Amino acid sequence: MFLNYTPFSPLAFESLFPSDERFQIVVLRGAVDIVPNAAQRPIQTQDAPSTAEQFRAEPSTSTLLY
Repeated sequence: MFLNYTPFSPLAFESLFPSDERFQIVVLRGAVDIVPNAAQRPIQTQDAPSTAEQFRAEPSTSTLLY
């Protein structure tokens, strides 16, 4: 069971170990405003977690960005 006590929307999916055992993955992405001497607050517009790989340049030669 996953309980989310944050204002951020999770992305949950199932994957497989090489041994074919199933496991759950939960991704939570949130952005906050950071103001000195103030509590952090979520920004108004939140981007959803990325659902596809995004590379810095060419996929076969660059590093993973998202």
